[in-house]
Amino acid sequence: MGPTSSRMRWRHLLESDFSVCAIAEDDITPLLSIQQQFIGDDITYNMSCTTMFTVPSFIEQSWCAYMFDMKEEIIHVLDPLGLHLELAAIKVLQAHYADVIHEKLFHCFSKYYEIWNPQKKDWPHVYPVLTNDKFTKNQSGLCMLHCLRNYNGEELEQPLTLNGYSRLQHTFLHELLTMENNKATLPIHILKIIDPPNWRQV
Repeated sequence: MGPTSSRMRWRHLLESDFSVCAIAEDDITPLLSIQQQFIGDDITYNMSCTTMFTVPSFIEQSWCAYMFDMKEEIIHVLDPLGLHLELAAIKVLQAHYADVIHEKLFHCFSKYYEIWNPQKKDWPHVYPVLTNDKFTKNQSGLCMLHCLRNYNGEELEQPLTLNGYSRLQHTFLHELLTMENNKATLPIHILKIIDPPNWRQV
């Protein structure tokens, strides 16, 4: 989901375990899995120039995500199912988790970087309308990934619709199976689809 350019990134995508650890632990900075997401060998770009820090989260058996806009100082709560519109308690829970994750995110900044130390304030939350269609909780994971990829800070650049969900499944599956350095042994019928000229060589 990241671009190939090595020096600058508009969005830094954290793993979902960041959300889990942030909510459960007092201090997450000593955890190696957390450190790797900020100062690991794969981080080849200037983190201080990143505009959006994105954290997927699993709440009430469905996926959502939080995008921390470093420029506008806003927390975007991406809820593809719109559960916050149906239940006030869900919105309260999402807002609470957003603030907790915000606190831990900035703690990581201050711990891992000597020169860059942005100041945390009370950032407002926004809940953009991502789709008018109704998805199930089982579909929320893929919907959340689509939103992370296509949300530009104001709206989705590619719409999220029930009619396009099947194509979305195929797209993500193909991208996962053909990911660079994927060493998995793929089933023959899958190879026939994604790599027809070479499947007989396996």
